[in-house]
Amino acid sequence: MFKLAVLEDTLRISPERFSLPKFDALCYAVHRKYSNRIVPGVGLCVGLWDWLKAEEDYLHPGDGGSWTKVIFRLLVFEPQVGEVIIGRVEHSSSEGLYVSVDFFNNIFIDRLALQEPSVFDEEEQVWIWKYQGHDLHIDVGEDIRFRVVKVVYENSDRSSVSTGAMTVQGSIAGDGLGLVSWWPK
Repeated sequence: MFKLAVLEDTLRISPERFSLPKFDALCYAVHRKYSNRIVPGVGLCVGLWDWLKAEEDYLHPGDGGSWTKVIFRLLVFEPQVGEVIIGRVEHSSSEGLYVSVDFFNNIFIDRLALQEPSVFDEEEQVWIWKYQGHDLHIDVGEDIRFRVVKVVYENSDRSSVSTGAMTVQGSIAGDGLGLVSWWPK
C-alpha cells in the first residue's frame, strides 16, 4: 500500500528562501510540489523520505530564483493489485460502494464486485448481502475489507503532477471480504 518512489526533478528555490539552509529550502519546494498530489504511475505522494543526490545550484537569466537538479525518495500510497485493504464505507448507490481510507477516498467497489447475491435497497440506500436467509446490510460508516482489482490513472504522463487523477477499484466478492464485522477475528 505504501512504497518509496525515486523521483528526479529540477526544483526552483525562490529568493525569499535563500536565507534557509539549502536542504530546508529544497524540502519546502518538494512538499509544495508533491505532497498530497498524484504522480501517474507512482501514486499519491505523502511526503519526502530522503535525498539521494543534489547537484550544484544554477541560475536562469531574468529569474531571481536558483535551480537545483535533485534525486529524492518520496513515501507514496499506491495499492497493488491483489492487496487486501480495510477502508470505511462512505456512500452507497445503485452502481456500487464508495470507500475511503481516511487520507484517500477515491475507491470504488462496483455492484458486480459485491458478494453474491447482493441487492440495493433504494429506500435505505444500502447494499444488502442475502446470505443463507440473513440480510447483511453494508451500512455507511462501517469498516470494509476489500481486494484491490485495479489502479487507474487519468493521465499516463509520469512527468505531470495532479490533485486527483488516481482511482482504486476494489472487490468484496470472496471469503473474508466485506464488512469486518461479518467475519470472526
